[in-house]
Amino acid sequence: MGHAFTFILPAGPFGGVQAHTIQLACAIVRAGDNASIITPDAGVIRERTPERAVAVIGPRDHPFAALRASLGATLIAVRPDHRAMGFPQAIAMRILGRASFVIQHNAPSSDSMNDPPRRLARVQHRIIDRAIAVSGAVRDGLSHRLGWPECSMVVRHNWTETDRFRPDAARGRAAREELGLPRDAWVVGTISRVNQQKRPLLMLEGFARFIDRCGPSVARARRAHLVWIGDGPLREPCAARARELGIQDRVHLVGPRDRPERWHPVFDLSLLTSSFEGFPLTMLECMACGVPMLANPVGGIAECIDDGRNGFIAAMEEPDDVAAALARVAGLDDVELARISDCARRTILERFTPEVAMSATLEAFSAHRAAEFVRSGGLAPEHPIPTSEVTT
Repeated sequence: MGHAFTFILPAGPFGGVQAHTIQLACAIVRAGDNASIITPDAGVIRERTPERAVAVIGPRDHPFAALRASLGATLIAVRPDHRAMGFPQAIAMRILGRASFVIQHNAPSSDSMNDPPRRLARVQHRIIDRAIAVSGAVRDGLSHRLGWPECSMVVRHNWTETDRFRPDAARGRAAREELGLPRDAWVVGTISRVNQQKRPLLMLEGFARFIDRCGPSVARARRAHLVWIGDGPLREPCAARARELGIQDRVHLVGPRDRPERWHPVFDLSLLTSSFEGFPLTMLECMACGVPMLANPVGGIAECIDDGRNGFIAAMEEPDDVAAALARVAGLDDVELARISDCARRTILERFTPEVAMSATLEAFSAHRAAEFVRSGGLAPEHPIPTSEVTT
C-alpha cells in the first residue's frame, strides 16, 4: 500500500486553486499512492476529478470519513488566501507525529497583522512542517505580512498540460465562428471569474477608451472585440455598462464554458487586469496556446512574463492605463507579435510542464517519492485534468 495524502480544500467557486488541487491528487494516485480531498464542494470536485481513485469527501459523507482520511496521511491544507485551513487536523497530525503542509495560493492583501484570520494563520504555521507558496511573490507576502520565516517556505510554481493547451488555428477559427466573431476581428480576451478581483469594469472601461482613441488610426483597434469566458457577480453589471458605453456589439460576455483549451486559441491577446494573483493558471494556459498575455504586475506574474519578450506587463490601475497598454500591443507589427507568441509557448515548454514543475511540487512533500512520480508515467493522464475553467 502506498503513502496517503489528504488535501483540505475550502469552499469556493471553481477556479485555479481547485484545479491545482485536483492535478496534484490525480498525479499522486497515478503514481500508486492514495489521495483524498476533503471539501464542502464535494459534488463539483468529484465531478471534475478524472481519477476515480481520488476519494472526494464532503459534508454528506459518513461523519467519520474525513477523520479516517486524515489519520495516517500526510495532510495538505490548501489556502486561497491567508485564512487558516485544516487547523484541527494540523494539530492532530502534530500530536500523532504525521507530516502536514500548507499550499498557499495568495498572500494577505494588506499589511494589517491584527485581524483574527492572520493571527490564526501565524499560529498554524508554527505547527506545520512546511509551507509551499505558488510564487516568490506569495512567499514574500507571507514573510512580510504574516512574519513567516522564508527558510520555512518553498516556492513551487503551477504548471499546465502542453499537449492539451497548444496552438491550434483551426480550433480557434471554429470557436470564433461559434461565438459569432468577425473573421478579421482582433480579439482581446480572458478566461476567468467575473468578480472584483479580476476588475472587469476596469477592463471594460479601458477597452472602450482604446477603441475610441485608437480606432481612427490603428487597424487592430477598428477590428477589436473583447471576449470574456466565465461567470460571476459582475457579469450583468458589465453587460449594462457596455450598453451605456455603446460598445455592446464589441463586447462578448460569453459565460462559463467547458474545455478552456477550445477557447484560448480564439484570442489574439489575453488580458488580465487583476488586483491580486498568486500564479494564475489562465496565464500558463494561454501562453501554452501561443497567445501572449498583457497583465497587471501583481503576484507572480513577472516570474513568468518577461515584458516584450514572451508577453506584456503594464501597471493598469485606471482605464487610461488599460487603453495605453492595449495601444502599445496593437501598434506592433505581425512579425513582432508572432515572435512573442512563439516565445510564450516556449517559456511554458521549458519551465511549466508537469515533468518540470509538478515533480518539484511533489518533491516538497516527500523527496524520496518525487522520482517515483516521474518514473511511474503518472504525469501523462489518459483523461484531461480540470484547469482554470469557471462554473460560477
